[in-house]
Amino acid sequence: MILGIDIGGTSIAIGKLKNNQLIERKLTPTPFDKNLKDSLSLFIEMITPFICSKTKGIGIGVPSVVDTNQGIVYNVANIPSWEEVHLKDILEDKFNIPVKLNNDANCFVSGLKSFGEAKDYDNIIGITLGTGVGAGVIINGELYEGINTSAGEIGEMPYLDSIFEHYCASMFFTKKKTSGKEAFNLAQQGDKNALKLWEEFGFHLGKLEAQ
Repeated sequence: MILGIDIGGTSIAIGKLKNNQLIERKLTPTPFDKNLKDSLSLFIEMITPFICSKTKGIGIGVPSVVDTNQGIVYNVANIPSWEEVHLKDILEDKFNIPVKLNNDANCFVSGLKSFGEAKDYDNIIGITLGTGVGAGVIINGELYEGINTSAGEIGEMPYLDSIFEHYCASMFFTKKKTSGKEAFNLAQQGDKNALKLWEEFGFHLGKLEAQ
């Protein structure tokens, strides 16, 4: 069995896979307000119940730049205390099983290529939208990472008075004093202001995709 973990900006998803099938899943809030020691302790507590004698490895997608060779994550989104964490070493020492790390968007596009709608294509860009915005890139069937998995950090590109991430992720809705979920629910009910908000969001996202 393999453990797959997605460290999101607001929640951490932990899934147990057997024969490439998801057999168990849990969502837990991201410990964004904890210091380094406490947040790592909480993270290990989240993982521990999923570990058993049949667990062969752990794969983790992280919303940050990642040194995949050394297993170091830098400046993780929404966990301010994770400025430089040797996560691979910490978890391998704790659980004594192999750990692989990569940027979350790279994990997303790799999953699309291996198991999803993109498995028949060799050149792919997969965009992730959430707390932030990023991209995973596959060229000629191979994941293109750049330095420390930074090739897909499209949210950091300059745009208008700031960067794309402020217009193509959750911060866009926060600045409008709402949330993506609330705006979605209102739009589903035909609310004109919410529909206009999504139209504006789509405009900015289109500008990003056109880069």
